[in-house]
Amino acid sequence: MDLTLGDVLERPLDFDWRDALYMHPGEPLRWDAPCIVHDVDDVVNDERDLPEIVLAHGCEYVLGMQDVRSIVDNLRYKVPEPTAGELLEAFVFYVENDAFIVV
Repeated sequence: MDLTLGDVLERPLDFDWRDALYMHPGEPLRWDAPCIVHDVDDVVNDERDLPEIVLAHGCEYVLGMQDVRSIVDNLRYKVPEPTAGELLEAFVFYVENDAFIVV
C-alpha cells in the first residue's frame, strides 16, 4: 500500500468517482495513513462484500470517492488554497459527523 490519505486528499480528481477509500480499521485518520482506493464493485464472492485487494490488506470501507471529492471541493470553495492540515481536518470532521466542516 503505497498510497496515503494525504495523497488522496491532495488529488481526489486522480481517482475515479465510482471508487471507494479503504483503510485499516482503527487506523488514526492521519495525513500519512496508508489507504487503498479501489472499485467498490470489484468484489469477490465473500460475505464481507469487499474487493480482494482490500481483504488482503485487512482494510475496510471508509467513504466513496464521490464523498471525498465533495469534502475537498466544499473546503476549497470556502478556503481557495487549503493547507494539508485543513484538508485533513475537513475529512475527519465529515467522517465523524457526516457533515461538511464550517469554516
